Amino acid sequence: MVLITSDSLTQESVPRLAKNKRIELRQQNGSRYTDKDWEILTEVLQKTTSLENLKLDMASLDVAIRKSKFTEALAKNYTIKTLDLDWAHCGDEDAKVLANVLKQNSTIDNINLGNNEIGDEGAAALAEGIKENATLEIINLNNNLIGHAGSSALADALKDNSSLRKIQLGYNYIGDGGAKRFADALNVNSSLQLLYLRGNHVSDAGAAALADALKENKNLEALDLDTNEISGEGTKMLSEALRGNASLQSLRYNKIAEKTGRDMIKIIPNRKMRLHQSNLSIFLGIE
Repeated sequence: MVLITSDSLTQESVPRLAKNKRIELRQQNGSRYTDKDWEILTEVLQKTTSLENLKLDMASLDVAIRKSKFTEALAKNYTIKTLDLDWAHCGDEDAKVLANVLKQNSTIDNINLGNNEIGDEGAAALAEGIKENATLEIINLNNNLIGHAGSSALADALKDNSSLRKIQLGYNYIGDGGAKRFADALNVNSSLQLLYLRGNHVSDAGAAALADALKENKNLEALDLDTNEISGEGTKMLSEALRGNASLQSLRYNKIAEKTGRDMIKIIPNRKMRLHQSNLSIFLGIE
């Protein structure tokens, strides 16, 4: 990883930077990137044949996405695979810009937007980008401000997308409504393997919808519902659904009684699987 600060950018540094596989842009000691700095960084994106991982910190992103030439170069770049915008103070307007990048870019397969300020409007924009993108495999939207409307848009995008393998939506506000929309999507989507919905105020109603989806879905390998509001009854419905499901290998629950978890051994068919919850971890199935 090459760390780039504003005082290290010169026109002469472009060839050297263009050869790196990983670059992190970081503003230090109150320094700020100038318009000239962004011109240089844009040129790096245009000329690189090696860059695979680009990380923007919270201070630099807010400026970067408003530099149209920089985002245009990012959209047209054909080498970057991972775009890391964790803790970048990214809001709805920023998400809209990034959605347009997704509509044009054909190499980014992993985008990290965790720990930001993206709400329903930004999530809906990203969903439109996902519909038109054929290479994105992983998107992290943990710890944002996404509610029912935004999560529903993302779930609906899964019906049109066949590349996404992993969606992280932990600690948002999707509720039972959002969980039900993801359940609907799982009845159609054939590519998603990991769905993380922990800490989203999902109750037994959402669990019931997801349980019904698990009876039909043949691709999902991990479902994280930890830190929700699912009771023993909801966990039982999910466990019962596994009788007809052969793909799920990891299922995380919120707090349940230990006896409830132990009783699941009798419900779940004999196969390798791991059940996780805060006070119980059982390896289900016998070799």
